[in-house]
Amino acid sequence: MAEAGNQPEAAQIGVADVVLQRLRTPGFPKTLWGVLHQPGQFTSVANGLYARVVPTPTAWQAAHAALAGVDVVPGALYFDTPALDAGNPWTGQLTVCRRIGAMRFCQSATP
Repeated sequence: MAEAGNQPEAAQIGVADVVLQRLRTPGFPKTLWGVLHQPGQFTSVANGLYARVVPTPTAWQAAHAALAGVDVVPGALYFDTPALDAGNPWTGQLTVCRRIGAMRFCQSATP
């Protein structure tokens, strides 16, 4: 909700997919808490927004869909919103696999 609550449900599922994919990928933490709290990864965790938002029914549906195996961004490990993240140097290193709403989902970052 805090990362994509204003985006289409597919983007909300995509955010959950990224978190779940990170759990299965070497180099990322192996717990949900660890993935969400990994330094520098999720703005809404860093600024505390995630703890203040109230999930909408759509956000709950998106979370349940991702946990049930719906994967709208296969293999994606990153996401961003170009309009908000244009000044970040890492955005030019991302390999985009899908765009949903204002967000883009990426399979990897180039070395």
